[in-house]
This record gives sequence, C-alpha cells and structure tokens, in this order.
Amino acid sequence: MSPSNIMRRVISRAVSFGFLAAFCAGLWLLLVPPVWADAETDLDRQLATDGYVQTLTEEVDLINMDSNLELIGQIGGPYYAVAISGDYAFVGEGPGMVIIDISNPDQPIRMSKALLSALVRDIVVVGDLLYVVTRSVDLQVIDIADPAHPRLRGVYAGTGHGRHVAIDGPHAYVTRFERGLAVIDILDSDSLTLEGETQTHGSAAGGVVIRGNHAYIADGGLRGEPGQGIYGVFQVVDVTDPTHPQRRGYCRLDDTADDVALLADLAYVTTGDALEIVDISNPSAPFSRGAHETLGSVHSSNYAIHIRDNLAYIADGPAGVSIWSLADPLAPLLIGATPPDHLLSCLALGGDTIVGSSPGEGLLVIDANDPESPTYMGQYRNFRVAEHVAAANGFAYVCHDEELSVVNIAPPDAPAVIGNVPLGQEPPSRSSRGLAIRVRNDLIYVAGTYGLSRPEIS
Repeated sequence: MSPSNIMRRVISRAVSFGFLAAFCAGLWLLLVPPVWADAETDLDRQLATDGYVQTLTEEVDLINMDSNLELIGQIGGPYYAVAISGDYAFVGEGPGMVIIDISNPDQPIRMSKALLSALVRDIVVVGDLLYVVTRSVDLQVIDIADPAHPRLRGVYAGTGHGRHVAIDGPHAYVTRFERGLAVIDILDSDSLTLEGETQTHGSAAGGVVIRGNHAYIADGGLRGEPGQGIYGVFQVVDVTDPTHPQRRGYCRLDDTADDVALLADLAYVTTGDALEIVDISNPSAPFSRGAHETLGSVHSSNYAIHIRDNLAYIADGPAGVSIWSLADPLAPLLIGATPPDHLLSCLALGGDTIVGSSPGEGLLVIDANDPESPTYMGQYRNFRVAEHVAAANGFAYVCHDEELSVVNIAPPDAPAVIGNVPLGQEPPSRSSRGLAIRVRNDLIYVAGTYGLSRPEIS
C-alpha cells in the first residue's frame, strides 16, 4: 500500500472539520482536500485491524506523503533526543523540536516548537544553533538566538535514517542506520553539503565522538553464527581527510552497541546489557578491556552515556540515571542513582542539572548536585501515541495509553493539551485503552477494553 493510500485511510472521521489525523507519532493536523470528505475514512477500524500505522510513522517522511496535504500543526509523539544549554532544554517530540524553559527546574515551561520532517533522533547545541537529526533527513540546522521563535536554517537531506550527530569545527558527523558515517560541511549554516561518507562494520551506527582525526562509533549490532545471537561493534574511522573518511580499527562487543564516551585512552560503550570498556590507545587496533553490568542490565536497557570529571552518567533504562565513579578507569563503581520511577534512554548534562528523556516519558529534569543522590524535579510530557481521535468545536479529543486528552486546536498551528481524563477501570493492575471515540451533542463516548464510557469533561 502506498503512503498516500495509507494517509487516506487514517484521516479521521472528523475530516469535515478540515484537518485531523492520528498517528503513533502524536496528533497531526493537516489541511485535507475537500474531495476527501466523500472518502470512506473509518479511523477506528483502520487502527484496530491493520499494522500500517506503526510502519508509516516510524519509517516514512509524513510531510511528503501526498502533494495535496499540508501539515500545519502537530503535538505529542515519542521522545528520542534531548539537549541542554543554560536555562533551556531541547527535546525531540515526534517530528518536532520543543524548546523548554527550565530556569525553574520544578516547573518546566514550553517556550516554542519547530516542526520538522520526521521523528527527531538526536540534537546537539553549539552556540545559537541546534543540529538536529531526524529519521528522514540527515541533518537540519535551527537558529535559536530567539528561543521563542526558532528558525530553520540549512538542511542536508542525504539518505535519511540518521541516528546521532557530533560537531567538530566546520563539520558534522552523522551516523545512519545501515549507512555508516556521513561528514557534512556546516561552515555555511544555510547551505549544508556532503563532504564524504563511509560504511561501517555494524548495521546500525549510533553514538559518535570526535577526537583529533578519528571518529569513535558505537556501531549497532550484527547477527553472529547460529546460536550466537546479536553482537555489537566498536568502530574507529579516520577523518583526517573529510572527503574520504577511512575505516581503521574495530572490535567486536558482547552485545548491541548504543552510545560511546571517551576518557583518556579508553572508550566506554553502552551495550544491551552492560558498560563495555575498549582500549583505544592504538586506534587501528582497539580491543575490549571487559564489560561491567549496570543497573539496567537486568532489563537489557542501557542507552546514552556522558563522562565528566571522572564520573560516568548513564541513561540506564528502567533504572533511570545511574552515576559511576571512574577513579579506577577499568573498574567503574556505582555511587548514585535516581529512584527507578522513570525509564530513560537519553540524557544531557548542564552544570548540576541533568535532562533526560525516553519515548514515553517526555522531558525529565534531574538535580545532580549530589552525584550520590540524584533526584527528579520537573517533567514536561505530552502523549506519545494518538490512538484514536475525534474533533468538535475547536477541540480534539485523543485516546492514548489509559487517558483521554483534550487538545485545543484553535489555532491549528499551535495545538495544546488543556486537560486529561483517566480511562482506567478496576482492577487497577490492568489497563483500559480507548478503542473508539465519538462526540455527539457535546458528549464524548469512548469504547474501550472495559466497554462504553462517557468521561466527564468540565
């Protein structure tokens, strides 16, 4: 089924309103051609009976799906990327980049949002510029000199499937799923050009760090011999000549590789179930110095890592943030961790403040003034998945997770959640999900896993 046909099937029954669609990447508001109003568009049956929606939102550039559609607003979606600079945090929310004021860390405030082309996968801040990688575009540059009005500058589309980016001087180094490393000239922020690229040994190049003339890459995973499962690769690329990056040394890791940070002649790589240490004293022949279990290891859920002042900060999956002393570089010692209240997959450091996120958690602000006792402060979060949607009188009503959210969609270019109603029922250990929603005569009816309900909206 073509993307255009998929889109036609997921436009909601509120199509007469002029714009509305629901996706696994949040709520999308699109101008819909009048001719579509006569189309058969049963969103509820489509979402319940076929699997195209997840494939669509995860892999396809939604803006370019149909030349007759115009994306004019969006809210919600998974949170895959986060960065921090001063009193501002930057988080990828579905296909948008949200700027959040964290000057009061207990009450993060949304400042603005830049709507991009696809799911945001990584964000790096350099001065007044953001370098953003998305699923469909290798690199985009956003001017944040005025945080209330972010402005898109240059774009390098490339092959897409971008995962991470590192900035070094006039170059951006972008890792890509199954496409290795791309070196992009960013000297002119309004006109980005490809300098060079190379494949890597792994299948999903991820976290990347630049030091001197080398790029150090946590390179996803490869399937071993039958019965051996998946393993990761640590890859070194020589970028002395940016137009012709050359693979140098690599070594096999015990599990899939996610992110990497450097300390002296050692690289610390987060893998599916451990923190693996790699000796990089000879970049042409790196080798493992051993793997160490982290708090998230029991769930195979380690993700991002940053190192500062001989401390390693790890987004430790269901364990939240764990902090490790590297006083003995080959024997990391756990010294502190957040309560296991939130699952985190990415993080960024800013002074004594950490910001972290994961697809379903939104942005979390963490006080790390005492590394032995990091604590959660404020949170910013919209819904990740817009499972079903209806609209009436300038509002959208969105079923997601176990809640019904009320979204003000007037004006449509700045939708905002104004209230939430839980859909949970007894027993509390089971979830209640909305399967269909209708608005009739100022009443909302939700068909869910526990039957038909009529949530009270005030």
